[in-house]
Formats: sequence, C-alpha cells, structure tokens
Amino acid sequence: MPISQLKIRTDLSATKLMSEEIADVLRENIISGNLNPGEKVNEYQVAKLLNISRPPIREAFRLLAAEGLITLVPRKGAFVSKMTPQEVKEIYQMKSMMESFAVRLAIPIINEKEVSELDSILRLMKGKIEENNFKQIQRLNIEFHRKMIKMSKNERLTRFYESIVLPIRKYQRIGLSAPASWETSFQEHRDIVEAIRSRNIELAERLTREHTMAATLRVIGRLKRQKGD
Repeated sequence: MPISQLKIRTDLSATKLMSEEIADVLRENIISGNLNPGEKVNEYQVAKLLNISRPPIREAFRLLAAEGLITLVPRKGAFVSKMTPQEVKEIYQMKSMMESFAVRLAIPIINEKEVSELDSILRLMKGKIEENNFKQIQRLNIEFHRKMIKMSKNERLTRFYESIVLPIRKYQRIGLSAPASWETSFQEHRDIVEAIRSRNIELAERLTREHTMAATLRVIGRLKRQKGD
C-alpha cells in the first residue's frame, strides 16, 4: 500500500517523534499487513507524512532491520522483509519449543489467578469469533501465547521469545485468515488451558507443540499457494 496510507496512532505528536516512536508506527503497519513483504518503505515519504527530518527515520530503519522486520539494501533503500516458507517454518519450530518449555516451567508454580487470566482471554476470543472480528482475534491470539510464556517466570525466556517471534508476526495473521481456522484454534487453546489447570505437564506440552505446528502448516500452506508452488 502507498506510504501515504500508513495508519498512525492519534496519540503521537508528529513534532516530537523519535526513532523509537517511528519504529513503533512502522512496526505496527508491518505486523498488521498494511505494509506487505517486499514493499519499499520510502524514507522521503515517511518523513513527509510524519513531518519530521530524515535522520531519526534512518535510525528507526536500523532498529527494524535488527528485529528482522525490514531489509536495508545499499543504494536501494528499506524494504519490508520477505521470508521463505523454510525460514518461517524454522522460527515456528523454535516458537513451539519455547512455548512447550514455558508450559513445563509454569505448571508447578502457576496459580488460579493466572489460569483465570487465560480463561478471560479465551472468553474474549470466543466473542470476537462470533463477531467475525479478525483483527481482535489476531490480537488475542498473540496475547494468549505471550501469557503462556510469561507464566514461566523466566525473564530471559520471555525476552528471547519476543525477539524470535517478532519477524513472523506479519505471517501469523495468514494462519488465522480463514474463518474456519478460528474455531479450531480456539478449541486448541481451550484444551491447552484445561491441561494446565489439571497440572498435566506432559499433556500440556504435547498439546502446545501440536497447536503451534498446526499453525505452522496453515501458514506454510498459504505461503506456498501464494507463490504458486
């Protein structure tokens, strides 16, 4: 989509935008799909749209490049990163390992309040499924998985998880783009929560792995169809 159509939060002051805030704006648009893989992010157009100078934009580009969200090509500029199906698969494999490990760490120390928080996310998700609200379903899906990681109480795991999965956020929406997958994903989440509630570590680990790998197949299948493979 044209840079001029970027979605910008109304709480941002254009005159005070710094590189981190510019990166936030671009990150949100990449993850949401407003900027597509392979699309050029024009430095001049971003500067004009946000009414700011170009140096902080260049720094924002460097931040996003470090996160794997954009690729900087010498003498050509910045482009939204594209990933091959194999690269996406590899990250999902790591995501699966980290989430199942987090569940193993969490179950012995989890409390009822935390389980209830997972229940609350699922109740909201069910409502958004009934409303056909794809954007909120995607948001709640990310929130659910983040919550599982945080329940491990392992800060290093949490930070590493976020750095690993960030480049595939824009692809996760592909895995949930078909309405038929919404109810399936919801039920898989529900089964995971019940296994956690019963403190069945082996079952919770297995269900978590199966859920993530099922999502992998949906995303990879969609990417291959888009490429015409």
